[in-house]
Amino acid sequence: MNKISVAMLQTPMFPLNLSCCAGVERVELDEMDGLVENGHAVGLFVPGLYGVKEGVSSIKDWGWRNRLLKFAYYLDFGIRARTFDVFHGHYTPILGLLYPQKSLVHLHGQAVFMLPQYERFKHRYHQAHYAFNSKFIKRAFEDKYHAVPKHHLHLLYNGIDCNKFYPDSDKKGNRIINLCFCGRWTREKGIFFLLDAVKKLEKKRKDFKLFIVGSANIPVISQNSIAIEKIVKEFANDLSTVEIVGPLSHEELPQFYRNMDIGIVPSLWDEPFGLVVLEMMASGLPVIATRVGAIPEIIQNDMMGCLVEPNDVQALVENIESLIEKPDKRLSLGIAGRNRIKQAFSCGQHIESLIDIYRQILRGRKVT
Repeated sequence: MNKISVAMLQTPMFPLNLSCCAGVERVELDEMDGLVENGHAVGLFVPGLYGVKEGVSSIKDWGWRNRLLKFAYYLDFGIRARTFDVFHGHYTPILGLLYPQKSLVHLHGQAVFMLPQYERFKHRYHQAHYAFNSKFIKRAFEDKYHAVPKHHLHLLYNGIDCNKFYPDSDKKGNRIINLCFCGRWTREKGIFFLLDAVKKLEKKRKDFKLFIVGSANIPVISQNSIAIEKIVKEFANDLSTVEIVGPLSHEELPQFYRNMDIGIVPSLWDEPFGLVVLEMMASGLPVIATRVGAIPEIIQNDMMGCLVEPNDVQALVENIESLIEKPDKRLSLGIAGRNRIKQAFSCGQHIESLIDIYRQILRGRKVT
């Protein structure tokens, strides 16, 4: 197997915090580690770095507000990474414009989705390759940029390390049932939808506890995030069945999930994927999630989890109560969910697919 050298580029929006990162940043770090384990060379370039990791370096980000200087981040990357075989950019569509023949533009959602100056430079964008973390995002891109060659569009599901995220085989019965939410405390992530459901359920029973992981102040602190953080904590303090955990590092998450019984992902927006769903399911948790975005691509309703409509408080309450009362159902859904992750969403499968895409890029350039 020929060794491939890959230069990865993180979107210039936020710095990389190695001690507490999730989503896209978690994906790029797992990709980096997986590629290195498979004998390939990887350099990751980021707009700022908290912590130290071999192979990761910073590039100055001049900010998106300056029309010209915003390109300096990508030009600097091109100079520093010029000897690498492949450029792999996360949420960096401008790579498809500047370095089309050697670039894979990895889109994790529609937040950074536009191809700048596409009509003028479509011949360049059509030379680049594009990876999508779900069919939902891939379809949205195809609808907007239908002329991009189909063989340059790749479905690349995120993967999870099932050796790191696994269930507790010695979980005790006849106890309080632990529920968990893990993510940013924002309205679109459904934190208030979930708290409304718990408030309603607490009036009927108190044989459960909801543990809330995360914060409103990640990845940045703002007046709005401070206000939301305060509201969530005040809401939680009024409920005896809720406990605020706060942010956890990626290393702390697996053990946290092993102490839980049910995972809840109550998103109200169109989730482009939902890495937290994989973490929970790989940990053997039955997951109750909303039927939005790409989540139904992961969870088949009543087979490996439960899907409810967004903002349907009564349906969320009923599904939580059903799993509290039925330990056999919790177990069967948890087993089916973990098997689903091992079969379709493992880190190994993700890395294999990624390497195959790199080889397609190199074959297109006749590089062996």
